[in-house]
Amino acid sequence: MSTRWMTLVGLLLIVITAVGCDQGGRTQPPEGGVDTGGDTDVDTDTDADSDTDSDTDSDTDTDSDTDTDSDTDTDSDTDTDSDTDTDSDSDSDTDTDTDSDTDSDADAGDAGEPDATFDAGDPDAGFDGGFDATVDAGDPDAGDGGSSFTCGDPITDSRDSQVYATVLVGAQCWLAENLNYGTMILGSVAQADNETPEKYCYNDDTNYCDSNGGLYQWNEVMDYSASDTAVPSTTQGLCPVGWHLPSNEEVKVLEIAVGMDSGVADLLNTWRGGPAGTALKAGGSSGFEILLSGYRTSSGYGQMASFEFFHTCTEFGGNFYRRCLRATSDAVGHYNTFPKSYAVSARCVMD
Repeated sequence: MSTRWMTLVGLLLIVITAVGCDQGGRTQPPEGGVDTGGDTDVDTDTDADSDTDSDTDSDTDTDSDTDTDSDTDTDSDTDTDSDTDTDSDSDSDTDTDTDSDTDSDADAGDAGEPDATFDAGDPDAGFDGGFDATVDAGDPDAGDGGSSFTCGDPITDSRDSQVYATVLVGAQCWLAENLNYGTMILGSVAQADNETPEKYCYNDDTNYCDSNGGLYQWNEVMDYSASDTAVPSTTQGLCPVGWHLPSNEEVKVLEIAVGMDSGVADLLNTWRGGPAGTALKAGGSSGFEILLSGYRTSSGYGQMASFEFFHTCTEFGGNFYRRCLRATSDAVGHYNTFPKSYAVSARCVMD
């Protein structure tokens, strides 16, 4: 065989070998044309951040190229932040962001009446009195008929033209006198729900009503409405328009404003919080001007010039919460032992 032919045969063998390798090494794409291209990015990024922050940030990012970006971010705060992000090629961003923030705040407040098991505290807790804030009543009936009212100015009750002094104590505007509204009835007769506001005057003498205000049984001063515990209360009772009877909790705000230690304000059925009593009585630094007006029971009148008792709009079964002041103490009594048939004084606070 000549050299020429041998050269041709060699070239032919090289061509045949090249074609065979090309056919055997080619990888065919799978059925359906899904280019797995190694992009199954199952990023099980269990960000076990152990932050105990239960933030189950389940980012199921199905990126239908099959870009399954399953980002299971377990971050424990009971904050189930389930982000089902179905990001299909046509950009359907189904963002089911279930942000279930179960953050139970155990500090939501104490509902019941506190336990009266500790000492009344320091009787020397001082009080300097100097209140100078201005309150705008915004109600034409709260005052002398004008469109605004500055606490400290007198008001005129539009129902009977009775004029009352007022005083700002802390952020509360109070009548600086006992309520004196209604028709006097004799102490031997119970007050009744008869559409006529009724009051007792100590010893059945109208002069005592003029100087110390009326005495009222609980249902009568409430105008026969339901017990109220809110701060501020929503119970007008027999108070003038724009004013209301204070709840038991609202009176605690008053007491603390005149120097009572907040740690003893909840003590019940005891005398506590001196020198708040001195600050509240006539001539005291608060300007509240409590007089010692006594009470009326089915047995008659008593304790004039020795004790003052005034209502709250909060009941305790068949009794009511009240405050007591006495001539011989600088403390304030916080009691719920009087039955609703006892008649005592009333103070009103501005809405």
